[in-house]
Amino acid sequence: MDCIFCSIANSGGKFVYEDGKCVAILDKFPVSRGHLLIIPKEHAIDFTEVSDGTAGVLGVVIKKMAKKIDAALKPDGIKVVSNIREAAGQGVFHLHIHLIPVYGKSNDPYAAEVGVQRRTKSKDEMVVSMQKELSEKEAAELIKLLK
Repeated sequence: MDCIFCSIANSGGKFVYEDGKCVAILDKFPVSRGHLLIIPKEHAIDFTEVSDGTAGVLGVVIKKMAKKIDAALKPDGIKVVSNIREAAGQGVFHLHIHLIPVYGKSNDPYAAEVGVQRRTKSKDEMVVSMQKELSEKEAAELIKLLK
């Protein structure tokens, strides 16, 4: 199976969190500082297919990592998001949960940072962030803060 998130979750890479069922990593293209992905090691396309046991573990890890984000980064809020199917914006078909720290208040309910612009690639494609990829140094600093 050629699933990028299966490869990542089972690679032993630079994780913010890892247990027997899932990992938490920094999003490669964050929409805000501290944007995490929680990825189960079990392959499931989305929440409708994951086992009940893994779903329960994911809930506990979401809570644990949200508390770490809150304590370390002091955002004004945190979004917990998991898209189901392409029409909802799912781009990688392996269940993953976004924990997105929100800084400031915006009239755009999908914005995570005031002043960060979003763009649409085309009318049929999902909205994507204009944020840049994290540098190795930025990633290392965030991982240290969130561990």
